[in-house]
Amino acid sequence: MIFVLKEMNDSVTLVNLRVLTKLQPGDRLQCCDSKYFGIDRGYLVWLWRWMKSDTRQITLERLDEVITHASTLQQKDKTVKSLMLDATTGLSHLLDTYHSDPTTVSRLEAIIARCDEAANELEL
Repeated sequence: MIFVLKEMNDSVTLVNLRVLTKLQPGDRLQCCDSKYFGIDRGYLVWLWRWMKSDTRQITLERLDEVITHASTLQQKDKTVKSLMLDATTGLSHLLDTYHSDPTTVSRLEAIIARCDEAANELEL
């Protein structure tokens, strides 16, 4: 089952940003069967992800949705800025995890740049 959000909820976005801040090198983001992100760690992660059809493409699409929605939240909630800045560290760890896939790395770099840009807009 692939979980698709019809409408992004503010609290879901904040929780997912917090999960992103906790990513470590080698972790994979699990997001196909829940509105909340999870962190996959372990030896048989690839098998579990394959069985659940949790792909990099789905992960990147969900990441994009969360960062886009978080960018709109910044006007209402000032904690979003610090969460987005902290999330870039976790996203950088995903870059390390997927370093051998140039498409995934490029998409992650674009998401990180949008995250940095949105966080810096509040400073202007």
